Amino acid sequence: MIREQISKIRQKIYNLAKERYRLEGILMRTGYLNSGSLVLRYMSCGKASCKCSKGKQYRHGPYPYLTYVEKGQIKVRYVGKEELPIVEEGAKRYIIFHKGMARIRAINKEILKLLEQIKKYRVEEQEKIRKEALKKR
Repeated sequence: MIREQISKIRQKIYNLAKERYRLEGILMRTGYLNSGSLVLRYMSCGKASCKCSKGKQYRHGPYPYLTYVEKGQIKVRYVGKEELPIVEEGAKRYIIFHKGMARIRAINKEILKLLEQIKKYRVEEQEKIRKEALKKR
């Protein structure tokens, strides 16, 4: 019974490790990343005579901006048309990378939980062996 349970747990660990290995390979080949998120913003120009001063629905844009954290503070940087495709690609990769890392963390947590179950079964197994040895004396 215990051996069957351990075998099932080992199979789960093997499958999780295989998934983790696949994800690690993807993450190692991700390429360049942005260190933040690409957002589109509508802006007011500040001219009193401009239509944008009449309300949010009249603002100029959307304009692409990169938001990122530097030294603990949120920074915002305008992204020009020339670099927009590169920044968009880097932003997509950044999201994929972080989702992959989150999944790896979840897999590691699950593997540790399964290993704890194996430990529990092994301790039980040892207790049975010890008790049987004492009976034989």
